[in-house]
Amino acid sequence: MRSFASYISKHLASFTVFILILLFLNAVVFSLAFQKIVTEDYRNSSPQSMLEMTANAATPEQLSDNAVQKLRQNHIWAIYLNANGQCYWSVDLPDEVPETYTIQDVALFSKGYIEDYPVFVWNTNDGLLVLGYPKDSYTKLTSNYYSIAALR
Repeated sequence: MRSFASYISKHLASFTVFILILLFLNAVVFSLAFQKIVTEDYRNSSPQSMLEMTANAATPEQLSDNAVQKLRQNHIWAIYLNANGQCYWSVDLPDEVPETYTIQDVALFSKGYIEDYPVFVWNTNDGLLVLGYPKDSYTKLTSNYYSIAALR
């Protein structure tokens, strides 16, 4: 029994150092792997910043040329709807995306997708701005009924 105890005591420090090095390397590899994803998702083309920029440049008559250029650079389409669901204007709207919506349609797509395009909405004084990102670029959690206990 003494030989086992002396073996453990001799190697306990090296085992602890090995575990700490392994945890450190794991954290470094995780950080490097996801740094690119995090920095790209939160730069100027993120849904939040694009919605703000587009909403500030939008009127019911038109969208500024600078905003149109930024949308096209990021392969984002846009549609601006009035209170009745009719289109004021659109930018690069795909053929399969309709130009008129009912209130039920808006309720469904506001948390998810239009024709498999992830969409993000922004309410303005004049209507509803909808930005559509390329298919398979974002995933949206369309369910909003997770219990707090499940999330914890």
